[in-house]
Amino acid sequence: NASRCKACPEGYSRGSRGQASCLPCIPREFGNTTGMKTCHNCPIGKVSNSSFQTYCSDCEVGKSSNTEGSAKCTPCGAGMYGKTKGEDCVLCEAGRYRNSSDPDTDKCRECSRGMEAREVGSSSCQNCELGTYGKAPGQCEACGPGKYQDGRGKNNCKDCDPDTYLAE
Repeated sequence: NASRCKACPEGYSRGSRGQASCLPCIPREFGNTTGMKTCHNCPIGKVSNSSFQTYCSDCEVGKSSNTEGSAKCTPCGAGMYGKTKGEDCVLCEAGRYRNSSDPDTDKCRECSRGMEAREVGSSSCQNCELGTYGKAPGQCEACGPGKYQDGRGKNNCKDCDPDTYLAE
């Protein structure tokens, strides 16, 4: 009966006007309502890996799709981790790190005492610099008056000799 046109069902789009049939939403896309002109791209953190999808699936914690319109979740890269299911990867906080060979993609590791990750999104830790010490894991602090540190990656400062001094 050619007296009436039908709206395309969910998971399909009509493409252009006057089309003889509906087109399926392809992997990376979804169609959540009837009569869609075009299918939507899956948002970051969600994927669609087959045709005719009416929704996108969440990536597991520690994985993300990184871009809109993805068909595959990938593990978070170095300096990043997955905090929430269906969300994009986030940068490791300062004092924490994650390298690319670390199998735990859902957390960043704390630097050892005497080392720090100076920047957000670090993939490794560095030794505390000269004149500083590891006050706590991942946190270096300058030695105070009358103290010094002439080595890297140390956990304490040395006292100046009685006949010497070191001002801040």
